[in-house]
Amino acid sequence: MKELITKNKWLGFIAIIVYALIAAGYATHTIVPFVQQYMPAVSEEIKSFLPVTFENGEIVEPQDTVISKEYDVGGDKVKVVMNTGVDEFDTLDLRNQGLYISRKYIYAVSERKTEIQSFEKLQMPNMVVNDEIVDLTAAEIEKNIGKYMFVTTFFAFLIFSAIAVLLYTLFMHWIIRIWFKVDFSQTLFVNSVAYVILSLLSLLTPFNIGIIIMFVALIAANVGINSAVKEENV
Repeated sequence: MKELITKNKWLGFIAIIVYALIAAGYATHTIVPFVQQYMPAVSEEIKSFLPVTFENGEIVEPQDTVISKEYDVGGDKVKVVMNTGVDEFDTLDLRNQGLYISRKYIYAVSERKTEIQSFEKLQMPNMVVNDEIVDLTAAEIEKNIGKYMFVTTFFAFLIFSAIAVLLYTLFMHWIIRIWFKVDFSQTLFVNSVAYVILSLLSLLTPFNIGIIIMFVALIAANVGINSAVKEENV
């Protein structure tokens, strides 16, 4: 075991890459069918707000039109409102979560904050958004959603896991050094492998591992492995 740890520390990073691949594959397998199932319904709802004509960074057609709908999303009420009779909304009036579209701006309202973006800054081209464009976009999304989802989630899991392992190691290495005279790279290696095993357990089973449980489990893994290495040297 000592030789494995001291001579193959790069395997920790390989383990994180493998975990990111597995996690991305699992997420893609889970999410893509869901997106494909609801895409037709979402497309039809979008069409109910169309056609919309954009010119010079604002909506010019339809004029003075108000369309308001409310949806149940995961038990929460979400509103979608388009009002082309105003250039902008008063954010104090936007109390409900949802999407609000004026002639020049789009507002995304959540419980925590309101994000505002103008069509001009979004560089919205002069065009007519109609049913045909929605159908073409939906078909493109359904065709490539698996590929985009896998790549995006792979890098998300890879970056998050690498940062998490590094932070865990930075916080606990001084504790491990109290008991064992090991260098930082060895603690990093043990944490990488243990983190991947515990994360896969949490991902593929109902067992949920929180931050504190992970921290304690990683300390236990370091103590167990370093104790075994120490006994080999006796």
